[in-house]
Amino acid sequence: MGSANDENDRNTASGFSTWMGDVAETLIGLEGAVRRDEPDAVHRARTMTRRLRVALPLVPGDAAREARRRLTAYGRLLGAARDLEVRGLLAERLLDELEGSGNGGEESEPGKPGKPGASGKPDKTGESGGAGEHGMTGKPGGSEGRLDSLDTDAARDRLVHSARRDYRKAHTDVVDYLDKPAYRRLVERLDAATAHAASVDRLAVLHEARKAARALRYLAEAVGDTRRAELARTIQDELGDHRDHTLLARALDGADDAALTRLRELARDKADALVPKSGPDAGGPPRGER
Repeated sequence: MGSANDENDRNTASGFSTWMGDVAETLIGLEGAVRRDEPDAVHRARTMTRRLRVALPLVPGDAAREARRRLTAYGRLLGAARDLEVRGLLAERLLDELEGSGNGGEESEPGKPGKPGASGKPDKTGESGGAGEHGMTGKPGGSEGRLDSLDTDAARDRLVHSARRDYRKAHTDVVDYLDKPAYRRLVERLDAATAHAASVDRLAVLHEARKAARALRYLAEAVGDTRRAELARTIQDELGDHRDHTLLARALDGADDAALTRLRELARDKADALVPKSGPDAGGPPRGER
């Protein structure tokens, strides 16, 4: 028979199940906002598909495998739309900055609904985006980086207006997918997969996190980013120590020797100090994150 601490450790896996259910519910609940193209809806839905695709390989059963495959298709459509949205927003912001540099050094304030930028054109969405695609070039005017009005209009049409046109097409593709039986099947498979998530061991979740930290460390080292490589190594080491202590404690479950019992409790205490346990009500998916 396992100890009370062992039972508590496995019960903590219900936090994973609750989290996964919250993420799935958030994704499904965003359907209407995505259809209406509400601000940030496509971005949030794409983020939820990513979270679920990371978690689903840990969930046993065919439902989880099918749900992940279908999420890949939905996420690809959302990603195509979001990338175009970000490209247009970023290009507009940079163009406004370049135009502002030619107006006595006073830069515009793009990204505010209804407030025109230096070009006199209001921002369409009122949002700021993440990193999009660069590659915009212009001819220097009287000061470095300044564009004349003709160059600005050409660049704006090529980068901003074109991205918006392409975004509308990509968003239509997303809505078409939502109208198909494939999306209804995705919803059904997510519901079925969530029902099996409670069987996932917390240690297995943390082990996947450790492997992700290790991958981040190696890739950061490959590009010479020592700061992020060290951060990733710290996470990797702490999760590794937590795993070692937890496995030792589990190996000593059922021991009736006083010294072994104390050793088991010590190993558990050190594991909990490295990665404190959070209950199933630790919270749903963060909003507005990538």
